[in-house]
Amino acid sequence: MSDYKELYDAILTGNAKKAEEVTKAALEAKADPTELVQKYMVPAMDE
Repeated sequence: MSDYKELYDAILTGNAKKAEEVTKAALEAKADPTELVQKYMVPAMDE
């Protein structure tokens, strides 16, 4: 899987538009949705 730190950063800073863009691109690139949530989204929301 690619590094989606950009997704983490977008969520951390509250940039919903960027988070949506990165998420859509990741899913189009066949990223695992569960991994996106567990490795990037939830940790950013826990900060």
